[in-house]
Amino acid sequence: MPVLAQVNPQNLSNIRVDELSDDQVRAFMRQVEASGLGDAQLEQIAQARGMSPAEVAKLRARVDKLKSAGAKSANPDQVQSQNQGRELNYVEEKPAAEKTPGSEAEKALMELRAKLFGADLFKNKNQTFEPNLNIATPKGYVIGANDVLLIDLSGNSEASYDLTVSPEGIIKIQYVGIVPVAGLTIEAASARIKSRMSAVYSGIKSGNTRLNVAIGNIRSIKVILMGEVKTPGTYTLPSLATVFNALYSSGGPTENGSFRAIELIRSGKKIAVLDIYEFLMKGEIATNLKLQDQDIIRIPVYQSRIELVGELKRPGIYELKADESYANLLNYAGGFTENAYQARVKVLKNTDTERKIADIAKEQFASYQPAT
Repeated sequence: MPVLAQVNPQNLSNIRVDELSDDQVRAFMRQVEASGLGDAQLEQIAQARGMSPAEVAKLRARVDKLKSAGAKSANPDQVQSQNQGRELNYVEEKPAAEKTPGSEAEKALMELRAKLFGADLFKNKNQTFEPNLNIATPKGYVIGANDVLLIDLSGNSEASYDLTVSPEGIIKIQYVGIVPVAGLTIEAASARIKSRMSAVYSGIKSGNTRLNVAIGNIRSIKVILMGEVKTPGTYTLPSLATVFNALYSSGGPTENGSFRAIELIRSGKKIAVLDIYEFLMKGEIATNLKLQDQDIIRIPVYQSRIELVGELKRPGIYELKADESYANLLNYAGGFTENAYQARVKVLKNTDTERKIADIAKEQFASYQPAT
């Protein structure tokens, strides 16, 4: 086997890079440095000394690999810490995000975010994700101060009222008087207004006069987003806005934020927990509640994330709940591709003291619960 240190350094025509050890490649690198030239001239030097273009390309690849390995071993504790608690089907050792300084770190963080299942929902800034204001007033709409109520009478009696709800939560109807409406749904407010106006307009009781109540001008509400949210703060939104509307306005969860346990807090009480996966997988929006003034949306830190790589339709990083199995995880990833070996999968798991490797048979998919 050719050895760089034993051959004529001016003639590299007989060198086969695949037969060189790592130490021999390092020796050549040191020769280049000793000549006062930089790493950028390594390929030119090798070619000038007779090495073929194919072998020069192999040499460059070996040099780059050795440098990369050296960078990884420079801080092994950091590498172990970054991989701590992640269980993978087939693992890529790092997220490089936390290892690369400056703009490269920012780029790596964006690459990590792109791999997070659900992050794409909040990524497109050109997408319109706003409540539709040109719809009939929902029956469950809760009236508040500064809403405008449109009251129309038709039939035996004709009248129209355009009334703004006062800060005290009331409206004042001509000939009828004061009617409290704040805090009522539009349906309940319509019933109360009808009851009060029927004392003045007798045709309402007989059905000869019809009464219609609708929302005219939609008021604005203020909602607070806190925790692991991309842009936390207080947001002014239309009163028809939902939790998803607020999340999109804020940019969604951060890289450390949960996509599966987003809390809606109202008057100091947690009234709903939103799971974005339910929406992405099933279109389920039962917990996408309409917001009220001074609601708080809190995004906690994720508890468990698993990375899937290999022959899957959607490889990436997935957040898993405590009671979910590998079968759930596989479902989120869209299942195996047609080229996958499906009888078993390999699991790499980093613990506090060691890295474990195991195989999971297909029969265990529904019972095996990945752990962080």
